[in-house]
Amino acid sequence: MPTIQISLKNIHSTILNPTPTLLSVVDKALSVKADNTWHSKAYKEGRWDGMYRLFSKHKRSFPTGLFPLVRKTLEAQNFIVEVIDERTGVVAPDISGLNMSLVGITPRNDQVIAVKNCVRAKRGLIASATGTGKTVIISLLVQNLPGNCLIFVNTKTLLSQTQRTIEALTGENVGLVGGGQAVFNRITVCTIQSASKLDPDWLTNLNSVIVDECHHVSAKSFYNTLNLIPALYRFGFSADPTDSSRLKVNSDFNALKIEGVFGPCIHTFTTEYATKNDILAKAEVRILPLKVSNLESATYAVAYGETVLNSKLNEMVIEVCQQHKGEQCLILVKTIAHGKALKKSIAAATGQRVEFLAGADSNDLRESVIADFKAGTLTCLIGSNIFKEGVDLPSVDVMINAAGDVAPTKQRIGRAVRKKYGKANTVVVYDFYIKGNPYLQGHSDKRLLIYKKDGHKVLKQ
Repeated sequence: MPTIQISLKNIHSTILNPTPTLLSVVDKALSVKADNTWHSKAYKEGRWDGMYRLFSKHKRSFPTGLFPLVRKTLEAQNFIVEVIDERTGVVAPDISGLNMSLVGITPRNDQVIAVKNCVRAKRGLIASATGTGKTVIISLLVQNLPGNCLIFVNTKTLLSQTQRTIEALTGENVGLVGGGQAVFNRITVCTIQSASKLDPDWLTNLNSVIVDECHHVSAKSFYNTLNLIPALYRFGFSADPTDSSRLKVNSDFNALKIEGVFGPCIHTFTTEYATKNDILAKAEVRILPLKVSNLESATYAVAYGETVLNSKLNEMVIEVCQQHKGEQCLILVKTIAHGKALKKSIAAATGQRVEFLAGADSNDLRESVIADFKAGTLTCLIGSNIFKEGVDLPSVDVMINAAGDVAPTKQRIGRAVRKKYGKANTVVVYDFYIKGNPYLQGHSDKRLLIYKKDGHKVLKQ
């Protein structure tokens, strides 16, 4: 059998002695058919075959994270793969010498195992359901990985939250870049939005890079920035790093890009596992039926506006709030207008204080309102898309998913299933099954599937 040599490097790897047949085999393995190609002028004119590629035939190179896939592909074609490992960087101690102690807490055994898997593999994806303690894993990692480490987060709220948590758990000063600040330390936390502003020379001195909510990596500018960082250790964390339900356009290609940056999944914390082991609260998802009329042929935008923003759905949300008055109720919406309208209506119907938080609100206001909610002085909180990721609300008794879309469903329910302390470790979640429009009903079906796949108890009312 012929032997193929592959030069393995930190960002991209190269096939050193390819044959024409081999190039075609690898190209096919690292190519994905684009969605919605009929929109492309180049495709219509025959100038593009509609495939996205992550293998360069000219350079004979591919993203190093895809090496396991390339090796598997070549071995299936009866090639012998010889690896020339030319990766550079400072190697962490053997796993037997890792420091698994943190300040003030004792990591769970499954978190310790995840860290050991990461150190062994040097790169990979960690599928960590919301609320399963990924910040603890990240803290253990950066505590043990030598050299400079950069951690990317997606929001300003997560920026300060992650910095404070890692400092508290490790006892080490942590730098912060974003929100008008730029303080660099051995460990630095940075918003994804600030990534393109980082000094390329500083990036070359990083030994490890970690991305929280790594499903954002497929965005072009952030993807390009990560490909400037020659870090030896590369890890991505997300509840669903590769969009396993394929809810977004070009999900297959984006999943391949993400794997190319980090490598394959090396550890998984599922919602079902976390619930069974009392790491997360047990959720009872109550599906409320909603039939709409005269919208069978309406576009998604029209049907969404008529149903989610201006219909019986909002009356049903108010009824749920009245039913659970006095309990900690979190309502999640997609649009600013919807949140403002619900705030006014719920306050009028229940007579209680209601707050709505959106992206335009200052960090001080967000922190103040969230603190009131956690303390119980505020019992009804409405959140826009800023609540999709990174907001820790263990006090939630009832969550209403009034957004009507699909993609952030895992992240949204993650806000509610945080472990409860001092009370039953359970939460009630309400969602709506909308009939009468194919788009909205299709989204309802997908949300229902996500709840069931994650092992939640689902009750149709």
